[in-house]
Amino acid sequence: MPEIVLLVLKIIGMILLAIVAIVLLLAVALLFLPVRYNVKAEADSEKKDENEKFYFDLKLKATWLLLFAAYVEYQKKQRIRFKILGITVYDSAKHVSTEKKQKKETDKIAKEEKKEKEENTASDNDVKEKDTKESEKKEKEEQTKNPFRKLRYAIERFCDTLRNIKEKKDAVINLWNDAQTVKCRNLIVQELLYLLKHLKPGKIQGFLHFGFDDPAMTGYGMAAYGMMIPVWGDFLTVEPEFEDTILQTSLIVKGKMKGFTFLKVFLRLCFSSDFRSVIKKVKALK
Repeated sequence: MPEIVLLVLKIIGMILLAIVAIVLLLAVALLFLPVRYNVKAEADSEKKDENEKFYFDLKLKATWLLLFAAYVEYQKKQRIRFKILGITVYDSAKHVSTEKKQKKETDKIAKEEKKEKEENTASDNDVKEKDTKESEKKEKEEQTKNPFRKLRYAIERFCDTLRNIKEKKDAVINLWNDAQTVKCRNLIVQELLYLLKHLKPGKIQGFLHFGFDDPAMTGYGMAAYGMMIPVWGDFLTVEPEFEDTILQTSLIVKGKMKGFTFLKVFLRLCFSSDFRSVIKKVKALK
């Protein structure tokens, strides 16, 4: 008998060790094995579709270990698909058709329930009207007795809200200029630059022809693109338009990303005393 018990415990222990080993392997794979992505996008505000909207086409594919794949497509309609080992486990196009059938059934049930409620509430409306009339009479009598009471309360409430806004404004300005907040801002900028460098796509090519009603906005867009050049390089052929509103682009992006990159940034932020203290102060403002 003891031998049987030991054998059962041994089997249970081996199963638990196997489960722990599988979980650890999956965690390591998720952290260090990259997710590969491929994006193709085209847009042209000069071309119009049937709904008089500008032409936009997007195709995104992301794969991990050739086991999992995700597809996002948008051209007039959005479509999302997930595959595991080449087998489609989710397709938004099929999901939408089933949702339409369910909506029709729910609409029928809702209509029937509305009819029943209208019949039941018809008798209750007479009683409610009597009660509301009596309450209105009482309110009118109170207002005639002291007509300035309501005005005084409204002024007091308005003054309280102005006081709270001023206090919060001063608190936000003080928090923004605090030494810990300055250190926290610098840390966040540093981590964002780290992410941009490590998430740099392996291939980017295309062109961009854009413009806004306000030429200053076009200038801001060019400035934002110029800030990306030291990080990702001069990867686009950009043609700004300062006299018209336009968007024409064709873009191909290929790259990969690792979960460890995001984990590293998350841990550095969490272990920063300045970041934690600023989060506490922001919560205290609410």
